[in-house]
Amino acid sequence: MIAELKEECVIETVLTHGFIQSSTLTLDGRSVPTMLRDPEWNQMISDQLIGNGRKPSVPTLVFHSGTDDVVPYGAGLGTAQRWCAQGANVTFRTGFLLGHIGGAFEYYPNALKFLEDRLAGVPVTSNCSTI
Repeated sequence: MIAELKEECVIETVLTHGFIQSSTLTLDGRSVPTMLRDPEWNQMISDQLIGNGRKPSVPTLVFHSGTDDVVPYGAGLGTAQRWCAQGANVTFRTGFLLGHIGGAFEYYPNALKFLEDRLAGVPVTSNCSTI
């Protein structure tokens, strides 16, 4: 499967491999979610949690669709909240177009404007107090 995946684009992979059960890919037949609940993985996962003890040093935009079907909304919100708790300048926005891809398309113009303004030196105020 790895050899196949190396030659595929994302859309092709989703269409051909998107619904494979992870338990069919492990030696002991456990699913990936089951494996990740084992205590031996807890510290490793915690160490890699975005925003856990690390924050951006520049103003940062976090956008997350409330209807994201790939990455849970709480993951984006939690990252923004962890950064805010560490004093980062974060702007968090919630989208409402359906799904992961719809949400991305919804916010592209705003994300590009946010970046353009930062590169032009336009100041931004965090909305951490409201999230």
